[in-house]
Amino acid sequence: MDQDDEFLVSFHKEGTFGFADKANSGLDSETKIPINEWCHICCVWNIQTKDYRLHINGNPVPKLFKGGAPLSITGEPIRIGTDGLRNRCFTGVIDELRIWNVARSQEEISANKGRKLKGDEKGLIGYWDFDEGKGQVIHDLSKNGNKGRLGHLPVEDKQDPKWVASGIYLYSSY
Repeated sequence: MDQDDEFLVSFHKEGTFGFADKANSGLDSETKIPINEWCHICCVWNIQTKDYRLHINGNPVPKLFKGGAPLSITGEPIRIGTDGLRNRCFTGVIDELRIWNVARSQEEISANKGRKLKGDEKGLIGYWDFDEGKGQVIHDLSKNGNKGRLGHLPVEDKQDPKWVASGIYLYSSY
């Protein structure tokens, strides 16, 4: 990771995933992500208890702790699908991203993995559903309103990620 990266959710060539901070502290899963099917991936970090967990489709998976210092927060920008300056990009499709300031329980993760959120849920600090379908802006549906931008430039170019329809049905409980 580059010095300005805060957190990185990584997908490894052997089919596993993990997350880490800029000091490379974090976790790697010991479970492969199924290929060519939609999966709900969840990384949990409880800052108070130093609990690190990984989930696939609502189920906890075995993990390997990378070691190092505990994860830390410095307020750097969030990058989705890229590692920053080295410009290595995720080659899959992302349908939704949620960031919470509370460590979600396994029950909460399982119950909400297929549910569309309203955006005002307690502890939700970022929620991007990628449903815009065109343009450079990705809207944060949480009460924080953090807009995202596709690509590295403020204008559209051929290097930008492509909008695709996911075909995933998220149900509304409100």
